[in-house]
Amino acid sequence: MADIRRISVPFVTKENAKQIAELNVQFRQTFKGGKIVCSESVKALPTTERIKLFSAIKAFSKFNEENDPYQERNFGSVTLNGERYFFMIDYFTLDLKSYSKNAADPSITKRIMTIVADKEFHR
Repeated sequence: MADIRRISVPFVTKENAKQIAELNVQFRQTFKGGKIVCSESVKALPTTERIKLFSAIKAFSKFNEENDPYQERNFGSVTLNGERYFFMIDYFTLDLKSYSKNAADPSITKRIMTIVADKEFHR
């Protein structure tokens, strides 16, 4: 499996990792300060199930060396009704045309959280 977490690695340094993590946690827990993008199967879930999925993502706290090697708090997975879902936060410029040069600076960075079902992710 490709390591999709590597996309954000160039923007993380020892100096800014804590600030990036704080911004990612705030965004993930509130869904404010960025944009949420859902795969087709997530969009197809009944509203009540989607709400449960979003609540599970907001409550996620099982970060470890395997799913968070750079301490960004930008990647994780949750299980709902036996189905595994992944979330990933990426960092873009405000106009969404390229990756942000400094993910620790919210004045130039738009966070995008992608939520996808395992069955779509591992096609």
